[in-house]
Formats: sequence, structure tokens, C-alpha cells
Amino acid sequence: MKVEAVIAAAGKGTRFANNRPKQFCLIAGKPVLDWTIGVFDECEDITSIVLVVPGEMMNETREMLHLDQYPKLKCVVAGGAERHDSVRNGLKSVDTDTDVILVHDGVRALISSELIRSVVRSTAKHGSAIPCLPVKDTLRRTSLNGGITETVNRDGLYLAQTPQGFTAEVLRRAYEALVNADWRASDEANLLERINEPLHIVPGDERNIKITTRFDFRVAEMLLQQESLL
Repeated sequence: MKVEAVIAAAGKGTRFANNRPKQFCLIAGKPVLDWTIGVFDECEDITSIVLVVPGEMMNETREMLHLDQYPKLKCVVAGGAERHDSVRNGLKSVDTDTDVILVHDGVRALISSELIRSVVRSTAKHGSAIPCLPVKDTLRRTSLNGGITETVNRDGLYLAQTPQGFTAEVLRRAYEALVNADWRASDEANLLERINEPLHIVPGDERNIKITTRFDFRVAEMLLQQESLL
């Protein structure tokens, strides 16, 4: 089975308030993206990797990251204005004979080979795999002025993670449906919902955090430093 991973790392990182996108910031001694790519490169289930980065940082990407050490990284492509534009650009570089495609947020640097394997195997069996964690905290809906309007029942609610896995045919068809649509998708699972394709969830990983804020960065750095000492 041929499995390709599209690592989406074309975001500008505006919420991180740094002078460079967070995926290029050093964490535990090397750029965030180096940690992410490394796990996919070492995972036996992955055939090849497509990396999507900001178009204006193509040259800097090659200068900042240690790309030569990743034999499975077959190309680096420029992203687009929105996340779905970036992933679509990445899909253009995925081979036509690929069976399964995984899409992963580049800033989820603590992804594990075990979770990747779980997603690949579930996708092969069910056609899709979305790693999810059940919501633990109490959820409250508020009004525009900040007042609480209701407490939301969290039963059956989950937090979606990546990598999200899909058969190549279904994911390409989902993106084709987006071309002339007047809506935007939050992630690939949302795309499949729009074309009424069934989705299958697998257990997520609490360590697989998305580095969005400085607090996330500190937590991820602590965990990566601890792992490097093991």
C-alpha cells in the first residue's frame, strides 16, 4: 500500500506573535518542522512526504530546515491563501497511484509513529481516519456581550487532531467539490462531511498538541526535551 503524507505548514502564525512563522521557530534545539517531518520520515508506513510552506519562504525553508536528512521528503511546494488552498497545492504533487493520503498540521511536532500507523491502518480498513479526543471540560455558549446563554452537553463531542487519513480517490473528489463552493472547510474531515462521505474516528493522543500559542510552545519544548534525554 502506497501512503503519502501532506504536511501543511504554510500558515503565517499570527497568533504566535513572533517575527517568523511558528513552524520555523527553534524548539528543543531545532525548528518545529524538523521534529514533525522527522517522525513521518522514520515511520515505516509512510512512503513519501510532501511539505507545503509559505510561498515567500521557499528559499528560507531550504536554508533553515535539514531537508537533506529526510529521504522520504520528495518535494516542497508553495502554499496558498487559505489552509485548503495549501493542501490542494500539496495534493498536486501526490502520485496518482497513491492509495492513502494523510494530511497533517506542521505545527503538531509531537506526533507519534504509533498514531500515524493507527490512522493509516484505519483508513485502509474504513476509508478514513480522524484522530479525536473526547471533550473533558464543561462547555458553555455565550452571547455577543459575553454572557452565558447555555451549558453545552459534551456527550459525544470530540476534539479533532491530525494526521487525518483518507483514501486518495475520496480526498481528491472532496477537494474537487470545493472548487466552486461558497464555503470554506476547517479541515479535511469537514470536506468529507460536505460530500456526505462517512468518517471514522480513532483515539487521538493528548501529547499531539497543535502549537498555537506561546504556552503551547513551552509545553511542547518541555516534552521534547524530556524525550531527547530518554
